[in-house]
Amino acid sequence: MISGVAVIWVLLEVLIAKSSLINIQFLAKIDIESYGCDNNMLIEAEEGLKQLNQTIHYVQIGKIEEYINELRELYVLVKRELDEQLFQTFVQIENFQYSYLFKQKFDSLKHIEIKDKLINPQFEDIRSLINQIIKTLDKQKRKTNCEILSQKIEILLEQLTYIEVEGQNLNDINFEELISKIQKIRNKCDNDLTSQQIKTVDLQLSKDEQTQLKDIFIELPEQLQVIKTSFQIENDDQINLSIDQELIMSQFCVKGESSILDMFSSQKHIIDLKVNDSKLEGVIEYGYGYWIRWLTKWPEQQKEGISKPWYFISRLTKNDPYDNISMGDRILAIWLGQSGYTFVTNDVTSQNPNLQKTLSYQDIEGVWTYIHFSYKQSQAIGILRIEEETRMVVFDAIHEQPNFLRLIIGGSDLNQYPGFNGQISSPIFKLGAGSFINTEDDFNRFVMACNHKPEPDCRDKSQIIQLSQGIKKYDTSQSQFYEHFNNQKQKFPTIYGIGGWYKCVEIDQQSENLAFRITINNQKINNNVEELGDRTLVVWLNEKQQYTFSTYTYFNMYGSGQSNIVQFIEHKDKHTQWHYISFQYNREIRQAYGQIIFKDEKMNLKFQNINHYLVPIFRIFIGNDQFYSGFNGYIADVNYVTCQDLYNQQFNPSKPPDLINHITLPIQVPEFNSEYQCQISDNTIIDSAYDDIQSIAEIEVSDNNLIEGYGYSFWLRYLTRYPKPMYQGKTQPWYFVSRLTNNINYQDTEKGDRLLGIWQGQGFYTFFTNDYKTNNWNLNQQIEYYDIEGVWTFFYFSYSNTFNKAVGFIKYSDQDSQSITINAYHETIIYLKLIIGGSDLSIYPAINGQFTKATFKIGSTAFIDTIDKLNKYALECNPQPNEFCDQYDQQIVIENIQKFQEQQNFLSEIQSNSQTQFPNEYSVFGWFKWEPTKMELWHLAFRLHINKEETNKNDEILGDRTLAAWVSPSQNGIYAMATYSYKNLDGNGEPNIVQIIPQDQQETKWHFIFFSYDRIRRIAGGYIKFQNKQESIHFDNINHFLVPQFYLNIGKDHFYKSWNGYIGKLTMNLCNGASKYSINEDFMNPPINTYPNFYVTETKEICLIDTKIIQVTQENLSSVINALQEEETKEKVCFCSLMND
Repeated sequence: MISGVAVIWVLLEVLIAKSSLINIQFLAKIDIESYGCDNNMLIEAEEGLKQLNQTIHYVQIGKIEEYINELRELYVLVKRELDEQLFQTFVQIENFQYSYLFKQKFDSLKHIEIKDKLINPQFEDIRSLINQIIKTLDKQKRKTNCEILSQKIEILLEQLTYIEVEGQNLNDINFEELISKIQKIRNKCDNDLTSQQIKTVDLQLSKDEQTQLKDIFIELPEQLQVIKTSFQIENDDQINLSIDQELIMSQFCVKGESSILDMFSSQKHIIDLKVNDSKLEGVIEYGYGYWIRWLTKWPEQQKEGISKPWYFISRLTKNDPYDNISMGDRILAIWLGQSGYTFVTNDVTSQNPNLQKTLSYQDIEGVWTYIHFSYKQSQAIGILRIEEETRMVVFDAIHEQPNFLRLIIGGSDLNQYPGFNGQISSPIFKLGAGSFINTEDDFNRFVMACNHKPEPDCRDKSQIIQLSQGIKKYDTSQSQFYEHFNNQKQKFPTIYGIGGWYKCVEIDQQSENLAFRITINNQKINNNVEELGDRTLVVWLNEKQQYTFSTYTYFNMYGSGQSNIVQFIEHKDKHTQWHYISFQYNREIRQAYGQIIFKDEKMNLKFQNINHYLVPIFRIFIGNDQFYSGFNGYIADVNYVTCQDLYNQQFNPSKPPDLINHITLPIQVPEFNSEYQCQISDNTIIDSAYDDIQSIAEIEVSDNNLIEGYGYSFWLRYLTRYPKPMYQGKTQPWYFVSRLTNNINYQDTEKGDRLLGIWQGQGFYTFFTNDYKTNNWNLNQQIEYYDIEGVWTFFYFSYSNTFNKAVGFIKYSDQDSQSITINAYHETIIYLKLIIGGSDLSIYPAINGQFTKATFKIGSTAFIDTIDKLNKYALECNPQPNEFCDQYDQQIVIENIQKFQEQQNFLSEIQSNSQTQFPNEYSVFGWFKWEPTKMELWHLAFRLHINKEETNKNDEILGDRTLAAWVSPSQNGIYAMATYSYKNLDGNGEPNIVQIIPQDQQETKWHFIFFSYDRIRRIAGGYIKFQNKQESIHFDNINHFLVPQFYLNIGKDHFYKSWNGYIGKLTMNLCNGASKYSINEDFMNPPINTYPNFYVTETKEICLIDTKIIQVTQENLSSVINALQEEETKEKVCFCSLMND
């Protein structure tokens, strides 16, 4: 016989050294029972057999061959590298060449998934050496590393080749039988020991029964998926529980899946796992655990904190169905109460179904806490790890032998209690030997060692978001507020702050003028100062020569706190000069810091002992909100910073913004040309917002050739909603476009100020020039426009001193060019300045839209007075800009199926793909199925819109309802499909144009909805495909604004009750072809399963007990679809799809 662990190492020599494969007949004769109850030997033997079994499996499926091929390629590369060094001078360029090849191979090896614990370290060594070779340019070090790498590859290649050839001889070994044999011995030893230590009467097992115990270990995440909530289906990171079908000894650390999942207080459970009798035979111990953290404000708002007596977290029950407090309902259960975490079990001896013990807590906001609860033969142990402290509760209790177990985690527990609000990670559930943890040492070894606390929220996640770029003009009359926030859920920052440049313009001081506000409360909740979090970080200018800094703090976990804590900084009349304001919070040290940097001094303030709730989403307002008067003056370069110190050099700029020579639109400095030629311009597209202060281009030139002529051109398109939305349309009489002046310091309408100027008026563009003979400094003519929303328009304006006239051209997209001619006399000119965009000395608002392809010319050839010359010398080399969105883009929002419930909270808006901007076509389509429940008047199916979050007023503002659909029970069941249309560019239009589709109560069966818009044809339309009919809608003469970004609410928004049921295969489609009715066949078939497809290893584990099982095949697919669409029958049927790896 072979003693000790030598058995395993002899078995595994083929993996770690060059040696002979052990004789198979010899393996069959190994007497593992001779190890007695030496637990270390048995554990190592079992682990080694599993590794060997896995390696043989790799041989059988071809993985070893794959590794061999990768290594052979790498070996050739290493040899080539060494050969190059031997025969020629190793220059730097060759280093780069081979480094590139090594990097490719490094990436290739990185993607190999190796679970074998013996092979994996050797691959890691090889990867590490490759990485060293890539990073070094030292010839000798590189050569040495290559030689070592070559040797390691040779050794591993030889071992793997040997395994591949000889591994087939191990097929006859019954690894399961050997592993089972070890487990039985360990069970016997474990039970013998337990019977000696703990006196039990009713639950004592015979020796034969003890040897038949089956250990079942339920771990994450590979095999059996549990019932999922709608939130789980929506998110990629999901937590699954699995049952290992083998008899696995579990006295080692079991790692749970480290994904972090939100736990909604009002929704259903997030984990629901049932284990039946076949898995529980003889099981006398079981337990589960997880990381968890309470969050007051996420994922649902708990306005009053932990105000209810009990919040359900989890329960293990032996009853199906279970009640609440009957015997067996609370075998191992956990609640959060106002005094602590309460562990609950039952005792059959005393017939007490509700034994309780509580471990207290203090401030648990955002604090990751590990909870473990387990049972074995008359004792239940609850363990709580908060921060670095471990606490335990012990129950003396007798449980009945279970023949059924059900683990439920999260949710409202059959609506009996509010659920735990926060997040969960790394859950584990164990049955059989090794499940019971009763000492802190075992807890550290077998739970904490491999279930590490989720990493700190701000580790390596610093982010800078630029909220405002350049100088913007703000004033108290602005009716719209400016909001910037990211709708997508981010990591929970513990450090965050905001900073920007401010310059006030003195007016009759309003009581409070907002600089900025960060809040964690949405539009419905925010009451300015009443709720905690209304003023997370707020600064405003008050009428007492002060800036007010305000924040909040919570006092405890029960909703109490102070919503408005203020301090002041005296501005001492320095606020009319540029100054930098910043405000930051650091949750790690519970402090907030405010700062203002004036020209000659820096002033600071500090808030101590400030507790902020931990949240992932903030709403940020700049210069205005719905509560305060707008800031009157200028704001520039505002940044929002997370997970890093705001008060470093990067956010402590030494120079204020510069109003001069801020040139962003590329224009070539003009040069004299004696012959006509087409000057190619830069095609960079530059945004121009109506509140821009700075021009987007300023060019100065001095040249004697200016006497003969001068001119400029550009492409421009007006946009109502971009880059800054003009919700009221064009409300001002004039919007500045451009001017050419011969005055270094121009005024506006003085001599030479409007040598060649262009303004946008109401319904026309006006070309201005000067006539020195009549002293008319405002001579002008107009060219009318109609609907110019999003229309690329070409402008060319020039003057000839020879012909004494100025000629202006406008070409609207593909229409014929139009022109004006103004006879005028200009004096001799030797200096010119061209200004494009901006507020033109803060006299006019800037035109809202985009510029590109600008030119500036001087000399006689700058003058163009005919359409032929315009086409040949301007448009031929500066054609209309290409559309951004010419390729169809399908953004799949729900890939399979997602369940929606009436009670669920508002879901974040989904933004359209940022790469597909300014689409002329777009649509939404998907499958819908209502679950019968009492219906309100309207329930939202979806809303595509252009007014994000707080700016959306449901149906008041154009764009609130771009493409929207609701279901209603009225008139025997209807769908309402709504869109909007602008009438003109002055803010007029209809925000709610509706058509009705009768659905005759077919909402409870799968039906397909398609709704689209085509801006070129100005039509919206769509259809609903029911089981027995198809109903269509059509809207003519519909005008939508051209915008870069859309927002989609699915099943729920701020205004209507949620969809109750299922939504499947939902997509948002943009750009060319998106409005067409041709849909990919994959999307034309209704979803089959209640939940997305999942991997199934054993059909009976997914289907309910006593349920008829039907496997879905290609042949019976149509029948299954029809069956699923029918009303429920008395017979329980489970349709399952079996998939291979």
